[in-house]
Amino acid sequence: GGTKIGLALEECMKLLVEREEGDRLIILLSDGYSADLGGGKDNEIANKLLANNIATYAIHIAPGSPPPQLLTITNRTGGEVFAAGDPLALKAIFNKIDQMQKTQIERVGAESMDFFKPFVLIGTAITTIFLISLFGLRYTPW
Repeated sequence: GGTKIGLALEECMKLLVEREEGDRLIILLSDGYSADLGGGKDNEIANKLLANNIATYAIHIAPGSPPPQLLTITNRTGGEVFAAGDPLALKAIFNKIDQMQKTQIERVGAESMDFFKPFVLIGTAITTIFLISLFGLRYTPW
């Protein structure tokens, strides 16, 4: 069914709307083809993004020109579509990001916690006892 760019943009919008401070920007890295942007859905999503003051920029990674739905969303929200192979265009979007108002980022993912230290200590102790038993507890009758 292809990529669901519309669904991804709506989920990003939900997350950005929750944050009160800072500029709002979505950078979409895609080939531009989506299964859920047809039938006027691109205009609907663009209107929602525009209403929430979210600019959308896209980096088009496929050969050829980007699909019209992607151009509709980026143009209506004040963004642009850049080709991935154009370093000057990519530099322009990075300059735009640098000019934006900074906001605090909250970590929402799980942090991995390693719990291997007790097992390493027990394994080292058992190995040490085994090696000592090989050298020090050997009985030689001669």
